[in-house]
Amino acid sequence: MQLNYILQQKLYLIVAIILAIFCLTIDFNSLGLNKTVGMAYDIDSIAKIICLVSLILSFIGYSILSSLSYQIQKVLSLLYLSDILLAIILSYTKQYEISIVFGLMLIMVSCINIIRSLKNKTNS
Repeated sequence: MQLNYILQQKLYLIVAIILAIFCLTIDFNSLGLNKTVGMAYDIDSIAKIICLVSLILSFIGYSILSSLSYQIQKVLSLLYLSDILLAIILSYTKQYEISIVFGLMLIMVSCINIIRSLKNKTNS
């Protein structure tokens, strides 16, 4: 019962905790495109930037939905949380390509979750 309430109403709190931990462990001075020789880019920072952007966007979206008392889909919330944890863990274990894929999936799952929540509120 309590887990359902957290996943459907207070998901922004979980995202805020993950965002705070991620921001504390990331080195902001090393982020950015590091163009060395030719077209060789450092994809480590790209993976972390995608994770950071998806966390910030989902925090804003879920905060707005919670303040308007919209219910978030529980299954999509669990998928989102598992994706964000996998994306962050993979970016720290130097699996950058897979982390970028999970980061982009995060943005899509978050958008789908927000759209479904808005549709369900207008239908009921």
